[in-house]
Amino acid sequence: MTSRICVGEGVCLPQNREAAAMLDHRMVVEAVSKRFEDGTAALEEVSLEIPAGQFAAVIGPSGCGKTTLLRILAGLDEPTSGCVATSSDGDPRGQMAMVFQEQSIFPWMRVRENVAVGLNGLGLGRASIRARVDEQLDLVGLSDFAEAFPHQLSGGMKQRVSIARAFASRRGVLLMDEPFAALDEQTKIGLHGELLRIWERSRKTVVFITHGIEESVALADCVYVMTARPGRIHARVEVPFARPRDMVALRGDPAFGKLVVEIWGLLREAMAA
Repeated sequence: MTSRICVGEGVCLPQNREAAAMLDHRMVVEAVSKRFEDGTAALEEVSLEIPAGQFAAVIGPSGCGKTTLLRILAGLDEPTSGCVATSSDGDPRGQMAMVFQEQSIFPWMRVRENVAVGLNGLGLGRASIRARVDEQLDLVGLSDFAEAFPHQLSGGMKQRVSIARAFASRRGVLLMDEPFAALDEQTKIGLHGELLRIWERSRKTVVFITHGIEESVALADCVYVMTARPGRIHARVEVPFARPRDMVALRGDPAFGKLVVEIWGLLREAMAA
């Protein structure tokens, strides 16, 4: 078993670089619980393991602690008990990028400047930053909008900017908190395809929070189903569909519908647990 030390209240780090290399960008959550100061229990003994390069989705009823779990993974909150482990030469949270449900781009910055946020502290020269930003803008189809301001973009385009910024950082772990929840279905399915196309180039470890069962099955390698608050892991479901995936054709596969129904059943069980 990998040696670890705990930082703060339960966020664990590898003890040495050898252990960190073994973990790579695997993410391990061990018996994490969270209780707020008012006594509200948000999470209870949550344990999961996400291999390096895997796309994992987490679903559950509203208020079950999905976002709290993601905030703990990102280092924005600390567990009351339990451990989170991943790799890094130092604090593993420096290896994580995050895409939020809310549009999190800066309205006073141009698209190019928004994508470059976070790169200035990496010791890169101007030419390297520009090249990296241009690459990501091309991948998300926003090269022609590099000098635009956010108010000139649609909701879907704004989320493309957030995705480009997360991938530009080249961090090994990507945390996504319902990034497409506010978008219409047509835009959402289009962005699903774009996200997977970009992700398949880098194979980051992804934790994707969603309420959408179809969304989780379309995107993920595995789906974790959580109970109502306090959130616990009720089930882990493998998604068997090969990659690359066609987001429209996949939804017409009878096996897709069957798996969606199966997860619906598990979610009902979880809500009653």
